[in-house]
Amino acid sequence: ARLQMSLPYMSSGTETWLDEFIPQVAREFVVTRLSAVENAISEFGLEGLDELFGVGELEEQLRHLPTLARHKYEGTFELLKDAMDPLAGQYRQCITEITSNRISGELAKQLVVTEGKLAWLVYSIGAIIAHRPTSPNVNRNLHLQIDAKLSASVFKLMSFVEARHGNINPAVPLCPQLDMAILYFFQRFRTAHVTIPRPSASPGGKDEQLPIYELLSTELQSEADTRRVVSVMLTSIVTNLKVWKSDSKVVKACLALFQELVSGFTSFKIVADLDTTRQILANHGTEHFPFMKSPDNYKLRTTFYSILSRVLFDDKNVDFFYKFMEPFSQTFAQLGNTENFAAPEVIHTGIGICRDLRGLIQSVMNNPSYSQIFRLVLPAQFPRLPAPVRILVQRARGCNSHASLLV
Repeated sequence: ARLQMSLPYMSSGTETWLDEFIPQVAREFVVTRLSAVENAISEFGLEGLDELFGVGELEEQLRHLPTLARHKYEGTFELLKDAMDPLAGQYRQCITEITSNRISGELAKQLVVTEGKLAWLVYSIGAIIAHRPTSPNVNRNLHLQIDAKLSASVFKLMSFVEARHGNINPAVPLCPQLDMAILYFFQRFRTAHVTIPRPSASPGGKDEQLPIYELLSTELQSEADTRRVVSVMLTSIVTNLKVWKSDSKVVKACLALFQELVSGFTSFKIVADLDTTRQILANHGTEHFPFMKSPDNYKLRTTFYSILSRVLFDDKNVDFFYKFMEPFSQTFAQLGNTENFAAPEVIHTGIGICRDLRGLIQSVMNNPSYSQIFRLVLPAQFPRLPAPVRILVQRARGCNSHASLLV
């Protein structure tokens, strides 16, 4: 990769043979990584994938791949396409077998291997499309076309993943790595291609999207634009928060992407105006997002409500405030009708609402919004909170686990 980056500084006419060797290195790298996935599963099962896709290990694998891949991008595309298309076909066939209840040990193993290989390919595509070519001799239009084709392959794969989520069977457990790979792809795609559309030159015309969206529309055979892509990302976040309610790694990855969407100028404007967002604001309690019930996710509740707070106090959504606060009022009422504050479920309810309120207030940007929260909570509701918190603090003196959940 370093040799490839030095090419622009070499004298013209210097023979390097890199045009021959770099594609071979890229091909062998992809082939060996896919073999490593299969070997890891054969030896250690799903735990093997956890190690293979560990943060440090994955970063090391993907660090130089974009540079190698873009040297002869057409060849890389064919390589990834030849690897991905058969795997996607196998994945669809496996899901069909699960739907028909034709489950065997061989099918379960094949499904895990297929999901693991697809996960690595999706991670690779995410890393590659976010890498901008720097050489002045690069055909940027060609690179953009290939970016669109690779991105389209991931968006098409999502329909199979959604079908898999809809047919969960204990005999063939889900592979979290594939969902985390898609979330990683979304993060990279957002960084590279979610920007403000240029205003139309003609009055009443549609805003001009980046060229990649026109190419994506062709590949997907349906209209694609910034708003639709961000909507797909948000829908995926909501689905994964529900499917992986007990997996803190996936929950954390979902919230990291959600945080990025509400932190970016363009993506925030879109997120704040989506129907999916308003559904979340109207239905955000533990019954709708059961990941909040897990003690391992208590700290992530603060992050979740910090994100929702930014969206809630946008001018387009302020009318949802009282509807949004209803679950808080219900929880306060539940605490007010409780006599045994030492009961574990009451303690955990107290921890949860403290974390939720902390996240809600944490992202408030102005005094009117801050006052609006406390006008609703402080007079009638807040006096019900000290009793369970007092019990929690007393217990925390002898048990650090409760204290760590509250902090």
